[in-house]
Amino acid sequence: MTLSNVFLILGMGLFLSQGVHAQEMENRAERLLLSGCPQGEPDCVYQRLQTQIQPVLKANASLLKDSVGVIVRFRVDQAGQLDGLRLSLQRQTRKAWDAINPIMEDSLNVLTPIAVSNPERGPYPAWHNFSFEFARVNDTVWKPIPSEDVYSGGVVERPPLFPDCLRTDFESDISCFQQRMRAHIVQNFRYPKDALGDGIQGRVVVRFTIDEKGRVQDLRCDSGYPAFQEEGIRIMSKLPRFQPGMRNGLADAWEFALPLMFRLSE
Repeated sequence: MTLSNVFLILGMGLFLSQGVHAQEMENRAERLLLSGCPQGEPDCVYQRLQTQIQPVLKANASLLKDSVGVIVRFRVDQAGQLDGLRLSLQRQTRKAWDAINPIMEDSLNVLTPIAVSNPERGPYPAWHNFSFEFARVNDTVWKPIPSEDVYSGGVVERPPLFPDCLRTDFESDISCFQQRMRAHIVQNFRYPKDALGDGIQGRVVVRFTIDEKGRVQDLRCDSGYPAFQEEGIRIMSKLPRFQPGMRNGLADAWEFALPLMFRLSE
């Protein structure tokens, strides 16, 4: 018998802080100090990006439908350059995307170098996400459509780590977490006897929180064969105390979902 296909899904986007702590974390958020936006206010940065996007839409109006959404996601590296720039055109054809994407990338890259205001970042740059909506007035004018929730991001995240993992950078931290988690599961796994006897296989999702002190809390399973749920919770209950996860320099709770596949060997 074997445990196969163990996958780890990290709930990186879940923000669990509340009250004063949440406000303090917001005050520590990374700001983008663009020309014309010396304080890094998200609304100001949004307007600066918008002025770079509109001429691209104007120059390619014949390829576009009468309304277009643009999603811009990026980090800023240590040299002040856009890192991991990801663009998405909403409700448009593939032809329009292929033509406009490289032009818009060039248009946004002229904004660099960009200074940032967050002293906590080090090798952990924050993601910044902007969402734009435009409506065609005519072939030379695209009118911005006001909307809520046009910006999110600015959070410098350092994930929880097993005690023997060394903090290096975000990607390396996640890799160490995944390797240690898989080793923990393999070391502690026992196929439930009743399921083994009846040849039962299945899948459960174990959910838990690693709190701001590194403790595993709120262990639970959503559904699945009861013995598999019990085994998943038993395995996770043996996890050690972690190095706490951080957001903007403050210890914070992180939530995880871990699917476990119970398979019998042939």
